[in-house]
Amino acid sequence: MIRIGIDVGSTTAKMVAIDEHEEIVFSDYRRHNAKAREVVAEMLHDMQTRLCSTHTCACDDPEIGIRITGSVGMGMAERHGFPFVQEVVAATRAIQKNHPGVASMIDIGGEDAKVVFFKDGEAADLRMNGNCAGGTGAFIDQMAVILGIGVQDLNELALHAKQIYPMASRCGVFCKTDIQNLIAKNVSREDIAASIFHAVAVQTVVTLAHGCDIQSPVLFCGGPLTFIPALRQAFIDYLSIDPAEVILPENGTLLPAWGSALTDVKDERTYSLSALIALLKEEKTKCEYTIDRAALYGGPAPIFTRQEDYDAWQARISARPVSHAELKPGIQDVYIGIDSGSTTTKIVVTDADAHLLYTYYHTNQGNPIATVEQGLEGLRTLCRERGTELRICGCCSTGYGEDLI
Repeated sequence: MIRIGIDVGSTTAKMVAIDEHEEIVFSDYRRHNAKAREVVAEMLHDMQTRLCSTHTCACDDPEIGIRITGSVGMGMAERHGFPFVQEVVAATRAIQKNHPGVASMIDIGGEDAKVVFFKDGEAADLRMNGNCAGGTGAFIDQMAVILGIGVQDLNELALHAKQIYPMASRCGVFCKTDIQNLIAKNVSREDIAASIFHAVAVQTVVTLAHGCDIQSPVLFCGGPLTFIPALRQAFIDYLSIDPAEVILPENGTLLPAWGSALTDVKDERTYSLSALIALLKEEKTKCEYTIDRAALYGGPAPIFTRQEDYDAWQARISARPVSHAELKPGIQDVYIGIDSGSTTTKIVVTDADAHLLYTYYHTNQGNPIATVEQGLEGLRTLCRERGTELRICGCCSTGYGEDLI
């Protein structure tokens, strides 16, 4: 029999399959983009193809035992009656088997963080925050968007920083304000990037390690700590850890899934692999956009149950469209509104009758002033083409960068 551990978190799905000797015969890691069931079914199908092509199993449709973990995985387990293993417990089980000398574990996930303290190879204390983007992978994604770059670019910038600035990481909203303030002070993007990772380390340690010391050797796991060297360095610096005492396991993103597969289950129910795949695919027919969904899952009814209702709603909201006008030759009175947000800038120019004359929408890329300048330069270019001389009767700014603008 093959035992499968599936970890479905807030942003990714991980799978580990082990044989009767507890050796890994298949593993996978993917972002599920809110389609967890479909992604898990795809991973199972890929596993079936891999096992058959490599003749790992004696038959094409092996017997499967399944365990589920993760924040999203809990709902999947409840829906199908699959055994559920709490993810910190699952990760601990994998560490005990493969890294028995670890003293502390730090795991950063998509929307949660975990710290486990070990004593004599046993978990002495387990800490986990609730599902919140603050100080997690989703938080890092948000901060990268504010600077208009990818996470790997954020990592590269942080590795060349010269100074750390205090920054709130408990909530992405507060951190956005801190970043805007640093941008307004012309702080380098390198220092801002390093400060973001430092804030994650502070948030994790202060929130989860109070009352206990994080001692070496320390094992880092989870996607962000596995894939972002600058984040690992932030933890090493903040905790004053000897880098030689840091363990980065080869399968650091798979530990909860791996530990789930290793967990023994009482009165275990087994499936053929094909039946398990069919079970997950069958769910789609039960979840089509009909009124039955509320009865099946206890949630609210869909907003629209018929195409006619949707068409009527669309006709109603389209009855008063935004009116547009053209810039005219000569002098023209206009009003300008600028929304300098945390990630994008929007500019609207109207005439005295509120007709739209010009609009602009662009990402800030960490420089809101330059983005506004670019938008207004576009307006000036259009005015020159039309022979228009603007008489600006009023201008107002709003958004995170309103004071700066």
